[in-house]
Amino acid sequence: MPAKKITRAVKICRAFKAAQISKGYTQADIAKRLGVNRSTVSRWYHSPDEMSVGSFRLLCTVLAIEPADILAID
Repeated sequence: MPAKKITRAVKICRAFKAAQISKGYTQADIAKRLGVNRSTVSRWYHSPDEMSVGSFRLLCTVLAIEPADILAID
């Protein structure tokens, strides 16, 4: 059985989740800081390609991630 290919979106999701965990935040914490619903943060994690540029930058700021590091994920 061939290995399952991990997509770029999944890698981005994992990077966001890892940063969240390292900061000790919940999705609810992030949502509160950004003024959005927790479900919105969850959707961004699972479909990062659907996130607006502004939301992407804000999420990176809250998680203390350089946007360029996320964009460099291939």
